[in-house]
Amino acid sequence: FCSMIKVAMISENEIGRVIFSNSAEILAQIRAGGQKLREAAKAGERQLAEVLESVLRDLEEKNFSGVSPDAMSHKAGVAPLREHDDRHTVACIMKELVDHLSQHWSSQRSSQQQRQLRLAVSRGDAAAALEYLQLGVN
Repeated sequence: FCSMIKVAMISENEIGRVIFSNSAEILAQIRAGGQKLREAAKAGERQLAEVLESVLRDLEEKNFSGVSPDAMSHKAGVAPLREHDDRHTVACIMKELVDHLSQHWSSQRSSQQQRQLRLAVSRGDAAAALEYLQLGVN
């Protein structure tokens, strides 16, 4: 989801620089989700909120497994995390993120574009830097 947000906020020419997976299917999902968010943001706040909320609903179809050391270990007096606990934790974090982005999409997008401009300048990528400057990023 976070990669989809980033894809939605940056120049379409930069997408290949910011998403990574060894699965073509996952890359396609990230690109499609980013495009959906980008279009919703252009359509207005209500549409963006609806798309963000749909992501929360999609969470119900996901599987979670404990891969962190804390989730995998059995320390004295501490029960291992179960899928339900992981799902609840992720759902709470996602809900906070959705609530925040629904209210602050524009400012977060500007911040992300400024970061991409700085990175383009740092790597000496004149074409990417020019694209962000033409978008009005400073």
